[in-house]
Amino acid sequence: MPPRNEDRQGNCRRAILVACALILACADGPTQPFDSATLTVVTNPPEYLAVGDTIPLVLELRGRRGELLPTGTVDWVSDAPGVAEVGPSGVVTANGLGTATITANAGGAFTTVQFSVADPELVVLYTLYMATGGGSWKRNWDLPGTHYSEWYGVTVDSVGRVVEIDLWSNGLTGSIPPELGSLTNLQRLDLGQNELTGRIPRELGRLGKLRELHLYNNDLGGSIPPELGDLANLRTLNLGGNRLTGSIPPELATHLPE
Repeated sequence: MPPRNEDRQGNCRRAILVACALILACADGPTQPFDSATLTVVTNPPEYLAVGDTIPLVLELRGRRGELLPTGTVDWVSDAPGVAEVGPSGVVTANGLGTATITANAGGAFTTVQFSVADPELVVLYTLYMATGGGSWKRNWDLPGTHYSEWYGVTVDSVGRVVEIDLWSNGLTGSIPPELGSLTNLQRLDLGQNELTGRIPRELGRLGKLRELHLYNNDLGGSIPPELGDLANLRTLNLGGNRLTGSIPPELATHLPE
């Protein structure tokens, strides 16, 4: 028996309802499932962090065709918060020595980044190495193979604190990093007879125990920072053979022997 008109109409109505339900389901769900997307950290993390350092992490989520997607809510987790913790906005704080892995989860897409929190003096020495072309030095450092107490030109005291850096005529290029001002136990700094450029960092004025500062025969420019006048223990200062301008700051002259 052929179907009646009302049966055909009922079937059509049911088909339309099913089609509408499918359309609504597709509209409510994600157009690009995150499990097929790629989550990456676009922040370039440093080789080392020192205790107290912070660094914000920036994420990028891309679909399978490379299109940029919104990350939405991100869950951050550190496997070692005592070494490095991470806040809900992705800011990492270094808390203690060691290594920590930070994991980010954005809707099912994961990525990780590892941080090493090191002795603050190691971080400063590493910064000096990178800022002055350490890989091309005449005698470079074994990074990260040996302790810095065994590195060429580095002298430590009985408890392992850096008290002297002597890299005279060692092929240093680039500029003097201001982070050197954090080596508060440093007594002698000799970077003379190299090819250093830029200015003398005013942060060197924080080296309260410094007795000798040798920066001669480089290509340093600008004026002598008056902060060097804070070096109460300074007895030897050699800045000759550079392209410095201006006069010796009066703050500095009062600390040098006549």
